[in-house]
Parts: sequence; structure tokens; C-alpha cells
Amino acid sequence: IAIPPKDNMTKTIRIVYAPQPEDRNDEESAAFELAQRAQDFFRKQGIESITLTKIEEDSFEIAADAGDGSDQPLLLLILSCSADGSVCRLVRKASKRLPNMENNNNNKVCCFAVALLGHARCENSANQMNQTIYGTGRRIEKTLSNNALFVKVRDRLENQVELVGPEQEFDPWLVSLLTCIQS
Repeated sequence: IAIPPKDNMTKTIRIVYAPQPEDRNDEESAAFELAQRAQDFFRKQGIESITLTKIEEDSFEIAADAGDGSDQPLLLLILSCSADGSVCRLVRKASKRLPNMENNNNNKVCCFAVALLGHARCENSANQMNQTIYGTGRRIEKTLSNNALFVKVRDRLENQVELVGPEQEFDPWLVSLLTCIQS
């Protein structure tokens, strides 16, 4: 799907992914695979300044300082959430730094969107454990929303990656995200 670019479109995107805490090989995680899929999608739309990285303690500071000053950068946060709601420990460490972040970039804000990935293997479990699975990810999103440096541009995606293929929910969500950052 190709969408014509607009002049005021975000030109800098930082895709930050966090695999499940128990994932041994990050590059085989669903979070990494969808982060790559998002990177490919945005490149096909003509956006060239795209960084893909695993979450680090300073990922939110780096995202807030991104861009060349002529645009609002976009932070796309892709978090894998375990069945008990746990997330990679670096996600928690990074989010604890958010309240202390200051705007050193001339009051420029960073747009953001969050995709939460669940890993239930049956529909019944996914429905029963919905609040638990996504609880921590929702709190991270709320913490970002409460920081004046970040502006949410799209409703979060909650996707059970073991049950629903990316073309059903993730890809349409990326298209709608692109539409949001173009306006």
C-alpha cells in the first residue's frame, strides 16, 4: 500500500521494540519481526530516516531528541507482553526515567504510538487474560502520554500475534498511523 507523501509529514521515525522477557533470541521475537515490518512499510512510503533498535534505558530521551528540527519525530514503540503482563526489564527502567525528562529541544514534542503484542495461543485465554496481558503496556503508554515531551498520535494496537496475522491488524494500523502523521 503506497500513500502519497505530504509536505508536513514526519520525516524521522524511531522504532523501538521490546521482546518478551523470556525471549532468548531477540531477532526471532515477534516484536522484532513487526518492527522490521513497520520499517519496511515506512521506507516504501518514502521515509528514509528510520531507526530500528531494541529498547534501552535511554530510548525515550533519544526519541525525544530525534529529528532535524523541521519535523516532529515519531516514536513507534512495539512491546511484547507476557501472559502475566510482564515486559522486558529495560522497558520498566526506561519508563521510570520519563518523569525526570526535561525538554532541551526548544519545546519540540515527539509523536508516539504504541503496539502491544500478546502471545496467547487460544482465543479463550486471550479474552480472559486481556487485562493482565496488556496491563503493564497500557501503563507505559499512559506514562508517555503524561509527559509533555510526547504526544500520542494513534490509539494503541493490542494484537494477539499467535492468533492474528500482521496483515489483519498490524498492517492496517500502520496505514492509519501514517495517515495520522501526515495530517
